[in-house]
Amino acid sequence: MKRIRLNVLVAAGFLFLLVSNNVFAADGAVTRRFGLFIGSNNGGRERTILRYAVSDARSVSRVFTGMGGIAEEDNIILVEPTVADINRQLDNLGRISAQAQRNSQRTELVFYFSGHSDEDGIFLNRERYGYRELRERINTVQSEMKIVILDSCSSGAITRAKGGVKTQPFLFDTSVSAAGYAFLTSSSDEEASQESDSIGSSYFTHSLLAGLRGAADSVGDGRVTLNELYRYAYSETLAKTETSLYGPQHPSYDIQISGSGDVVLTDIKEISASLVIAEDITGRISIRDSSDFLVAELTKVSNKPMVLGLEPGLYRITVQTGGNNFYRAEVNLPENRQTILNRSNLTIFAAAAGDRRRGNEFDSDYDFNENDEERSYLFSFQFLPGFDGSWIKGKNTTHNFVFGLFGGMSHNINGVGVSPIGLINTGNVNGAQVSGIFNITEGWGHGVQAAGIFNITNGERTGVQTAAIFNIAKESVIGAQTAGIFNFADGSLIGLQASGIHSFANGDVRGIQTSGIYNIASGEVTGIQAAGIFNKAGEINGGQIAGLVNYNSGGRGAMIGLVNISKSEDVIPVGLVNVVKNGILHPAVYVDDMLFTNISFRSGNRYFYSFISTGIGGSSTFNNSATQFVLRGGFGVEFTLNKLFFNLDISSGTIFNLEAVEEDTDYYGNWTLNIDSSSVGIAQLRFTTGYRIFKHLGVFGGLSYDFIYKHSDVNRENDDFNDPLIGFSNDRHMHKLGIFAGIQF
Repeated sequence: MKRIRLNVLVAAGFLFLLVSNNVFAADGAVTRRFGLFIGSNNGGRERTILRYAVSDARSVSRVFTGMGGIAEEDNIILVEPTVADINRQLDNLGRISAQAQRNSQRTELVFYFSGHSDEDGIFLNRERYGYRELRERINTVQSEMKIVILDSCSSGAITRAKGGVKTQPFLFDTSVSAAGYAFLTSSSDEEASQESDSIGSSYFTHSLLAGLRGAADSVGDGRVTLNELYRYAYSETLAKTETSLYGPQHPSYDIQISGSGDVVLTDIKEISASLVIAEDITGRISIRDSSDFLVAELTKVSNKPMVLGLEPGLYRITVQTGGNNFYRAEVNLPENRQTILNRSNLTIFAAAAGDRRRGNEFDSDYDFNENDEERSYLFSFQFLPGFDGSWIKGKNTTHNFVFGLFGGMSHNINGVGVSPIGLINTGNVNGAQVSGIFNITEGWGHGVQAAGIFNITNGERTGVQTAAIFNIAKESVIGAQTAGIFNFADGSLIGLQASGIHSFANGDVRGIQTSGIYNIASGEVTGIQAAGIFNKAGEINGGQIAGLVNYNSGGRGAMIGLVNISKSEDVIPVGLVNVVKNGILHPAVYVDDMLFTNISFRSGNRYFYSFISTGIGGSSTFNNSATQFVLRGGFGVEFTLNKLFFNLDISSGTIFNLEAVEEDTDYYGNWTLNIDSSSVGIAQLRFTTGYRIFKHLGVFGGLSYDFIYKHSDVNRENDDFNDPLIGFSNDRHMHKLGIFAGIQF
């Protein structure tokens, strides 16, 4: 009986410890994962502009946000950044991560780059970021785990020692003890990384995305680990590039991790919809969304179900089981539900005997039906759009030159398309598209797109897009976008965006964004943003110039406008009213030795400010007893020492004789207000010392050097200067030293 009771007590104690441990783990350190995703299509003048580096970075970012444990506020996307941009974001993440660790949070960093590189480093337009410097900079971020993914040529040069120790999952297990880093690269140190128009992505990132969505889950537990992802991306990338023109591509790795278990990268349960490919389906599988974008392409060889995490929506799935037999199904994935795809859901169709193949492999990205074929035309004359027999629905045609009398239609243009009315291109354009009224391109466009009224490109636009009224590019613009009324770029802008009314870029701006009325850049502006009325940007690194209002959410640079508003401490505002984070915003009342009673307003950042002041009095300056009015504006710098502050500023303005202001009537009898030419100018250099008694109350005083001069047509008899106490004067101007004191709010 005692033994039984003892066993019961031991079991109860063990259960208590287990529950206590689970409670502690649940209430203990929480893992917080940060993501920095970088896309750079532009590697400098010597390198071809990439098409999919930016879109790849956005796709990887979305997957990690939806399935990889990165919150929206911790997900950072940089498009065409500079080295300084990357360093600034890494420094910022380092500060946030360190603060999270002080709050007992476990932190992880995911760093992804897609773009150009060589064996020494990555290219950011004309800048090179060396691998050694990049690794050292990433290592300055305090985090338990760093996962670095590079999709660029010769990126394997960043890796050194191969191998690593398995670790425990960190994303969902709060008792994890793993620490270290993992570098995954798209190629070895002597290989080219490749992208493909057929998949709309790079081979490596395309495989990576499919793996993260669940294709790499070899265990079938609904989670994708670091080791599973690397094995999957390696085999898929190698299989897709073995017969390519540039040779096979071998992804590389450098993993140095201490701890136990394995690192979980994504959890399929975290996304709102999922597709289960049943055990009776094997073969090559491609999945396209309702926009015909290839979401995933994979090979399923096992007779086990495969679960993929996808966004809710309609998908078209094609399965190649071998030979010329293909199967297809359309599947609608509802939100918060798991949808199963069985063999019975597939409809069989056969590829035509005359289908073109690339090399000896079947191109599963091409949509076949019984009449499909590819054709190329040197010249096409179209009386009406598509009425020359070359554009037939279901055919993939390319025109080197197309002329449309009453409009033209083509799949792809690899040359020149001309029409007095308009051209519609359902594919891509590599060349020039010129029309009298409009141009529409469904895919990407490289070269010139010019029309009398409007241009629309649904993909990326590289080159010049110009129209009399408006331009729209649904993705990034690299080059120039000019229009008489407005420009719209749904992605980033690299180059010039100019219009008569407004310009809009939904991503970052690298270059000049200018318009007659207003500009909006949702992302970062590196360059100049100029408008007649209003500018709005995310962060700036350059200048904002507007006739009325400038606004940005951060960055550094100059802001020139009537009103400047910024959430950054590092901007230099030049305007009448400047509202800057932790900046100067002080009204004041003061008197001076000229017997002016003044009201002034200073605003700016912590060190630089602009100010305006107005005063009345001034009878001691002139030998008459007339009341004077002064209006001044200028700039200055401020330095603080605890509650003391020191200002040095310069200003200029005008002194008016109020008794010289007269009412009158013009030749037609209309009422007028005449200001006599007896006004004089004033320039002033001031040094101020002040003390802040409270946050919004202080006292100040100082010395000034005043230069007062008469305009050439001033009535000298009425406004002769009095002799200054310290200084000298004649009938034309006065030099003197002055004093002033007042209260600042």
